[in-house]
Amino acid sequence: MSAHPPGIVLHPDLDVAVDALHADPLPVWAWLRRNRPVARIPALGVTVVTRWCDVDRVTRDAEVFSAAVPGSPLVSTIGPNMLHAQGAEHLRMRGLLSGLMRVRRLRDEHEPALRQRAADLLAALGPYGHADIMRELALPLASLLLERLVGLLDLAQQTLGRWLRGIAAGAGNFERDPGKAREAAAVGARGPRRWSPSWRTWARGWDAIVAGEYERAFYGSHYAAMAPLFQHYQVQLRMPETGGRVDYASEHDERAMTMLGLSSKREITRTSIRVRTAMAA
Repeated sequence: MSAHPPGIVLHPDLDVAVDALHADPLPVWAWLRRNRPVARIPALGVTVVTRWCDVDRVTRDAEVFSAAVPGSPLVSTIGPNMLHAQGAEHLRMRGLLSGLMRVRRLRDEHEPALRQRAADLLAALGPYGHADIMRELALPLASLLLERLVGLLDLAQQTLGRWLRGIAAGAGNFERDPGKAREAAAVGARGPRRWSPSWRTWARGWDAIVAGEYERAFYGSHYAAMAPLFQHYQVQLRMPETGGRVDYASEHDERAMTMLGLSSKREITRTSIRVRTAMAA
C-alpha cells in the first residue's frame, strides 16, 4: 500500500475526506484505483468501486448489487427514479423515455441545434484560452436538450440551469450538507409545478384528449414524440381508430398510430401541393 499523494486528505483508515472530493476528485479516484479499488467512505456513508472491471460487475449483477439505495439523496431530491429502480418498475420508467431517446430522432431533430449551440459556446470561450467545461459547455448543452425534449422552451435557461444545479446538489448530498439540502429544497418549492404530473392533472381540470380525425391529431412521427409526455403527465388519448383509449404500452396501438401519422403526412403534403398549385395559377 503506497503513501497517499500530497494534498489529498485521508481518514486514518485511508478513507477519503469529503473536502478532497470537492476540491479535485480525479487524483482521489486515481489513487483509489491503484491502492484501494473498493473503499468505504464513512463521511458519505457509501462504499465506492473505482476499477472498471468491478464497476461493470456491480452494474450487471442486480441480484447481488441492488439498484435500490436506502436513504439515497437522489430519491430524497426527485423521488422514485430509473437509476434506483429494478425489474418491472425500471422497464416502466424506461418506456416513458424510449420514444424521446431514439437515436434517429435525437440525430434528426436535436443534433443540429446542439451542434450549433456547442459551436457558439466554444467560439465565446475561445478568447479566454481556458474554461470550466462542466459549467460553461456541458451544462448549457444538457439544458438545451432537456428543454427540447420536455417542452420547456419558454423557460429562461438561467432558471433551468439553477434548477438543475439545485437538483444535482441535493442528489449528490451524501454527506448531508445543510447548505446543499436548502438549495435542493428551494428548487423543490419552485420547480414541481412545472413538471409534477399530479399537480398538472389537477390544475388543468382535464385528463384526456379525444381526436375525432387522425389527420388533425398527429403528423409523421409526432405520436412517438408525444406519447411519453402524455403518459408522464397522465393524459389519456382517445382515437376512433384504436377503439377508444390508446394504450401507450401496446405495440399494436403504437404501430397503428405510426401508420395513421404517415397517412396524415401524405394527406397534408397532398393538400399543401394543391394549395400552392392553385395559388401559383
